[in-house]
Amino acid sequence: MQNMSIKDVARPGSRWSKAAIRQIVERFKLIKRRNGGRLTAALVLEDARGELSPLHRYFEWDDAKASERWRLEQARKLIQQHYVVVRMPGAAPSKPTRAHVIVKLPNAGRGYIGVVDAMRDDEFSEQVVSRARDEMKAWVARYERFHELRAVVALARRALRRLG
Repeated sequence: MQNMSIKDVARPGSRWSKAAIRQIVERFKLIKRRNGGRLTAALVLEDARGELSPLHRYFEWDDAKASERWRLEQARKLIQQHYVVVRMPGAAPSKPTRAHVIVKLPNAGRGYIGVVDAMRDDEFSEQVVSRARDEMKAWVARYERFHELRAVVALARRALRRLG
């Protein structure tokens, strides 16, 4: 661990430039210095309220737009609270799982469909499996450095190889 080096980068696929990431990271460091090493969403928001803060531009300050976006987020959370138990013929019932999955809908952008409908439709099923594969890859990348998770990471890598 003593020889470890860390480089701040944007999340893969992020629209942020290297300069923007540097600016954000520097501001996060300042917030942490001012708050005993803590970084919370509330502290970031408090800092961003200042128009001179480099974080200010990453927030929606028009209350009407922000409230609509928040209500959409609440609707997403509400949808995510709906779970089902799936029972396949001859098998034990599944553990409770989300009733809906996010897919790209024809002519409608992203939206939710029932998990059973996704399982029955080849295109939607492939979208869900592809997302799961991407999430597993991200999980491995996030936790592969933790010695305690070495065996689980190895299993995840084997599963990824099987998925292709």
